[in-house]
Amino acid sequence: MSTTSCEFVTACLNAATVGVTAVYAFLTYKILKANQETVRASRDQIEASVRPYVYFDLVNHWPDIEGFIKNTGRTPAHDIKIVLAPKIETEVQGKRKVPNLLTATHSFLAPDRELHELLGEWKDLRNQNPSMVFTGTVTYRDQRKTYVEPFRLDLNTQEGITWVARVDVPNEIRRINENLEKITGLLSKTSK
Repeated sequence: MSTTSCEFVTACLNAATVGVTAVYAFLTYKILKANQETVRASRDQIEASVRPYVYFDLVNHWPDIEGFIKNTGRTPAHDIKIVLAPKIETEVQGKRKVPNLLTATHSFLAPDRELHELLGEWKDLRNQNPSMVFTGTVTYRDQRKTYVEPFRLDLNTQEGITWVARVDVPNEIRRINENLEKITGLLSKTSK
């Protein structure tokens, strides 16, 4: 084989090596990017599973409306603030004011905990806001991040729905026992 032929074969082999190396580098880069995206998605999923989730709602207790804030997340929420439009005012001791639930910054809300406040009667809220549609945000934070959750509440679908109170079983049992004691006392007096 001549020198020129050897140089040509060497050049072809070098070119092939460079081409294979370039393809290998490109594929390695693509694998690296895919791994980075997988790690980022995993990190986002873990963060989403261990953060607070706070929401605000207006609850029907016909003829009253109760506002409440609840943390359904797995970690505490801090500095919870509700912004509601239009604002709701209620009468307290003869004066109109925006309820504390809607004005205060609530410093701490543990997981599965909620804050409640009676906000007024349906007729009063309808006089203040005939559309009965409320919008706003719930802002809160955890140790790493601040969250701003927008909401829109349309109470028109809830108006007039009958509300049944939650039963406090231990309290109801106590009341039944007290009444049974009274009945027993009255029966014992009448049997003498």
